[in-house]
Amino acid sequence: MTSSSVTQEHPSHAAWYKFGFKSFAEFNTYVTFVFLGMSIMMVASAVTSAPDFLTRYYVYATGIPNADAETPLFWNNANTFYNAGTYATQVLTEFLSLTPFMRRIPLSVRLFVGLGIPFVELLVIIIVPTATISTQHGAIAVIMVVATVGGFSKALCDSCTNALVGPFPTKFMNGAQWGLTVIALLMSIIQIILKASMGTSFHDIMTMSRIYFGICIGIQIVTIFELVILRFNPFAQKYIAEYRARTQKEDSTEGVMGETLPSVNEPAIGDLAEVPCTTADKERALNEDEHDEVRAVANEEFHVKQAAVLRAKGDADKMVDLDQTGNITSTEQMLRASALSVFKRVYPMLLCVFLVYFTSLLIFPGVFFLVKTNDGWYMTLIITLFNLGDFVSRMLLMFRPLRPSPTMVIGGTLGRLIIIPFLVLCVRGIISGVALPYVLMTLVGLTNGYFGCMACIHCPRTTTLRYAGERSLAAMLSGIAIMLGLCFGSNLSLAITLTH
Repeated sequence: MTSSSVTQEHPSHAAWYKFGFKSFAEFNTYVTFVFLGMSIMMVASAVTSAPDFLTRYYVYATGIPNADAETPLFWNNANTFYNAGTYATQVLTEFLSLTPFMRRIPLSVRLFVGLGIPFVELLVIIIVPTATISTQHGAIAVIMVVATVGGFSKALCDSCTNALVGPFPTKFMNGAQWGLTVIALLMSIIQIILKASMGTSFHDIMTMSRIYFGICIGIQIVTIFELVILRFNPFAQKYIAEYRARTQKEDSTEGVMGETLPSVNEPAIGDLAEVPCTTADKERALNEDEHDEVRAVANEEFHVKQAAVLRAKGDADKMVDLDQTGNITSTEQMLRASALSVFKRVYPMLLCVFLVYFTSLLIFPGVFFLVKTNDGWYMTLIITLFNLGDFVSRMLLMFRPLRPSPTMVIGGTLGRLIIIPFLVLCVRGIISGVALPYVLMTLVGLTNGYFGCMACIHCPRTTTLRYAGERSLAAMLSGIAIMLGLCFGSNLSLAITLTH
């Protein structure tokens, strides 16, 4: 058997081909991952993009327009406290997601729970100011409870989305990463529009918050709808073993979105199936009659050189994942893979992911907010510039020639540290004005999206991994690296702002 036998033919005039997709099913899968990426950061982006609402939440929660802050230490740093609470909970939950107990819970169950929690968070944020509470300490409790529960929700959405998208071709991983910043930029734009078009009175702010968070709830509903129909998507079933096994048990052999379902023993493939492994491996993957039993990965196949991602050659999108066969589920794929083995192969990229997000949260938003200015738009514009830079840089990564190699990612991750000294000069007033902070914030956003996103992509999309279960774990590890960076960065930022 030659590699041409599993090659995916390019359609000459497919409806979605001009957008880089070969069928509507493929396009809709991409859209679903963008929405899942958006859902991960939904509540956090909504809260962060409206910094004035959060720092004055005690006014809206108590219903006293002229109230003074009883705990100025908290309210002056409410955004940083919120981030610290969210990321601390998220890190713990992300680590738990790697345990055998959590891996045994179907991805769909965990993901729907994670997507349902934000409805409660958003409704609490909206309802509390409507009903009002008696004390500002109660308002603080509301914020920290929402932050803690939000961290749990984000961790479920993040780990499950990464596990689902890990075996897919690179552009789908990029789509999920892009969704993280799409929602952030969208929330910033909505906040600017509302702030510019409405007044600043107590009742105007209350109206703005209901519109703002109501839009978030609407987007979350669309995300859940997309996830529900994803299980019936034949293209997605090629890569998500859980959906494929369920469909095969229902004896469904033909799709409804312009794709034909893979046979029981046909492995899922990337854009092209040029397999950088032995012919014997490929023959085994295609012809082995496994039915409900799927071979365990041999120990010697896990014995690889450390940091192999830096020396990897070839294109992971042209590989056959050898465990995409039979009625195996995504849970079984991940249970058969070794997280330690995966970590050893991709840890340089995991360190880059950690450092990129640690640096970003160390200085954003807390340290940037320490710049002395009387500009009422400063905080809103700072957040918007970060989100815009992050958005644009991730857009660039959609084009394959613009994707940096692992070595370049390491260089860029270290190089962006030069931003910090210039920011310190601005905070200390040695460099006055807001022009340089705006420039620095744009650079932080651009480098955060470009090198952070690419480091995440290199983790699962490397030829050193040959099993879908490994790719899912690699993507989950990248999510943990992000959370560790965000957690340590935000907590250190909190310490800096409190002692400033």
